Amino acid sequence: MIHPQRNTARSVRDRAAGLGCAALVIALSAGAASPGARAQAHNPPKAQADTYDYRWTENPFAGNKEKIADGQRLYKNTCYICHLDNGGRGPDLKKSKLVDTAFLRIVREGRKGTQMPAWREKLTEEEMWEIYAYIRAQAEAAK
Repeated sequence: MIHPQRNTARSVRDRAAGLGCAALVIALSAGAASPGARAQAHNPPKAQADTYDYRWTENPFAGNKEKIADGQRLYKNTCYICHLDNGGRGPDLKKSKLVDTAFLRIVREGRKGTQMPAWREKLTEEEMWEIYAYIRAQAEAAK
């Protein structure tokens, strides 16, 4: 027979499990009392539509050596600190699956929950496309 005050590994584990279950029941009960909070957990927010009116919807500077060189300069001055040549604090942009305006949207708006800032106040759309042209040229050269 196990003494009720005895702290065996099993009795400690059982008590902890019991407390965990009690905490879960309390948390779920609180969610039931607050229908808005519970609905939020089951209905994640939908991605907002990109309402920005792009001047171009596809890379306008693909293959333009002058614009790619401008993009390289801009990349070194704005993106390199985080993304380096092959990824650093930020991902390797040459491997990004984001294309054209999807890429620009991240540059413009930043990415919540990450260190990626919004560049809409600091870079023009043309400069963003130049950076994108440089990154795509680097990706093609790496193949």
